[in-house]
Amino acid sequence: PEELTDARVISAPLQKEQQEEQQQQQLNTRGRYAFVSALYKATLGYLRMICVLAYTISRYHDNENDLLSPSSYSSSSSSSTSSSSSSSSSSSSSSSSFLSSYDRLVLYTSKRPLSNDTLCQLRAQGWTPYMVQHLPHPQGDYKKYSDQFNKLHIFNLTQYDGIMYIDADCFLSNRVDEVFRLTKQFPFIAVHDNWYGQDSLGINAGVLVVRPDNDTFLQLKEGYIKDKDKYNIDYAEQNYLNYYYRHNKLLLPEIYNLNAAQAISSKEEFYRLQSRAKVQHITLGKPGGTLWSNRT
Repeated sequence: PEELTDARVISAPLQKEQQEEQQQQQLNTRGRYAFVSALYKATLGYLRMICVLAYTISRYHDNENDLLSPSSYSSSSSSSTSSSSSSSSSSSSSSSSFLSSYDRLVLYTSKRPLSNDTLCQLRAQGWTPYMVQHLPHPQGDYKKYSDQFNKLHIFNLTQYDGIMYIDADCFLSNRVDEVFRLTKQFPFIAVHDNWYGQDSLGINAGVLVVRPDNDTFLQLKEGYIKDKDKYNIDYAEQNYLNYYYRHNKLLLPEIYNLNAAQAISSKEEFYRLQSRAKVQHITLGKPGGTLWSNRT
């Protein structure tokens, strides 16, 4: 019995090392993906919203459930454990707040550096603050959407095979990581815009799935100013991306970017879609505002 006990004690860490090595190999072959958002103005309202977004990403994407995580490739034999080790694993998992195998980056600009307090709050929510060089509006100090062209930096995150960009005024109501697989075939993926129930042939830039590419980024960075007469700059990067990808995009169902403005025109249709929604976009009445308070 003593020899058997010793053998079990010795074999346990060996099995753990083999499993970790196997998972690392799978991680290296599956590619790297990330959720990305942005915080250009660190107001209390937007800081709260981006914290909610972080929570919903964590809620639906942890190591046990990620479709592209190493654990999802584990064989049934390796995932079978004793009740005691399962209990131990459960307790260790609960002690770690953020287990997602996907990185989470929040963009902010050199023009509007965030305070140390804000940076600490973002990190506490699992975000990695990521400073980018400010991309000015084509008309200079343009008041409306003046920071939105900085979103083009997601195309330059070439350390990742795929990016899902989500505006800070969105939150997840289901898992969404299945879209990462689409980036192998499609470089630009979005959802058509729906404003007050009016469908648009263009996309809404609040949720974007892209395959980063440095050449594409350089073209976008140069083109959004050079081609400013070829698109309506009133809606900044959204109209520019509609122009640039007018012949080369994949559209996702509306449940991947359910626009709150749609509820104004048809509550029944909105609630029908909301029951299946994966990403909900608070385009009207941001948290903390009067409109939001009246609608909740």
